Amino acid sequence: MTHGKLIFICFVLQFLIPLIFDKFEHKKALYVASLIILLIACIFNFFSGAMMAFDWDPFAGGDPKAIARGAATHGGKGGIVILAIKFWPYLLMLLSGAYTLVSVRILRKKWITK
Repeated sequence: MTHGKLIFICFVLQFLIPLIFDKFEHKKALYVASLIILLIACIFNFFSGAMMAFDWDPFAGGDPKAIARGAATHGGKGGIVILAIKFWPYLLMLLSGAYTLVSVRILRKKWITK
């Protein structure tokens, strides 16, 4: 499996696992297991974003007119997509760091209050 596929799977897991927390609220073992899986996925994505941040330049050699045309599509919403692509490693680290912080706090609270 390629690194990009692993990043995608972990990124999707970051958003799907918190949605099923309510179903595991009464089953502590499944709840803690899902939190640990979430924590592993978030840590992996954070360090993947850090590795990508060193040499990330998605528009290197791109035509500036084509990039400007892409930014102006759909009433200027294309610019948001271009910004997300340009700052993807930092966005990945920000989201993963926030989810890691939240999952560590929940996991600590669950283990302290037995």
